[in-house]
Amino acid sequence: MKTRVFVPGDRGLIQPPSSCVVGCTPVGCRSKWLSAELNQLDRRWYFYHDEPSTAWERWLRSRRLTTLRTSWQAIATVKRQHADLLITGRPSLTFWCAFFALIQRVKVTHFAVSFHLRYLPRGVNFFWAQWAYNNVQKLIVPSRAEKQLYSEYFGIPPARFEMQHAAGDIPAYAPDYPLEPQDYVCAIARSPQDIPTLLTAIAQLPHIPLVIATPQYHWFGPPLPPNVTLYTRCSTAKMMNILKFSRFLVMPLYAHQDLCDSGLLVTAMHFGKAIVTTHAPTVSDYVFHHSNAVLYPAQTPKALAQSLADLWGNILKAEVLGKNGQEYANAFCSQASTRKYYQRLLLRHGI
Repeated sequence: MKTRVFVPGDRGLIQPPSSCVVGCTPVGCRSKWLSAELNQLDRRWYFYHDEPSTAWERWLRSRRLTTLRTSWQAIATVKRQHADLLITGRPSLTFWCAFFALIQRVKVTHFAVSFHLRYLPRGVNFFWAQWAYNNVQKLIVPSRAEKQLYSEYFGIPPARFEMQHAAGDIPAYAPDYPLEPQDYVCAIARSPQDIPTLLTAIAQLPHIPLVIATPQYHWFGPPLPPNVTLYTRCSTAKMMNILKFSRFLVMPLYAHQDLCDSGLLVTAMHFGKAIVTTHAPTVSDYVFHHSNAVLYPAQTPKALAQSLADLWGNILKAEVLGKNGQEYANAFCSQASTRKYYQRLLLRHGI
């Protein structure tokens, strides 16, 4: 932290050297807004983004190769600049930065921000992940449920975790007109979800169209009822289009599902969409029954069908829940609230 320091015997005040922060993040455009406001104090920032930058990476389209190169460069900069802090923005970057810090014999305070795993590692991968994540000084997770889960699963002291809501604003979507001309309910299957229960429920409601969008190239789920439309190989912009022009979002979860896509919940709220999802600890920091969402018991098709029918038939209720969710997201899940959190975090650690 840059503060003016009085030195006894001197006639004036001196300025200590500025702090140096190295960021290793997935998408460059999402990291610049963070450093811009946090530079109220004179900090030096170096960013490395997990995006293809060489001909080999663009030709091979290998995300792992890009991740390895980005992590190695970030740690090399930490060593060269004697950085005070390393910030990583995705678990894979966190893992490889911890590994390369060992290889390059670098010791630096390491914060993992927006730390969220879509799947818990198993077997040999678990032992490597446990070693890497235990070498991180601070892990910022998007929910209290994940804080407890990761602490118990990896054996990391709870004091190293902090919970900060997933952040975002209204995302880009394309095209700017609806891909589906009719009214519909949507499900965005970019993370593990209880699709079988959803399809069983929607089959009981032939008057309600459901649109499922997924980035997967092939559909491995059960047969689709006639009132379900499936979009595969969806880009993020296309999935956001499906969400933007839907009546509301449904996100079904399994009974004992440890992880969920909290970022999707935040996006839906910023779009002003009501949410139908499972009553589970994993969503308890974002959705609240009859406030901004309708919750139903896990893996209960009849209850899910009743929830969908209720919200579909009551447009005013869907609008009110969506408006409440938008207000909640603006207050707790916006870039502005996240900037304030990270400013306090850096100041607390003297950076």
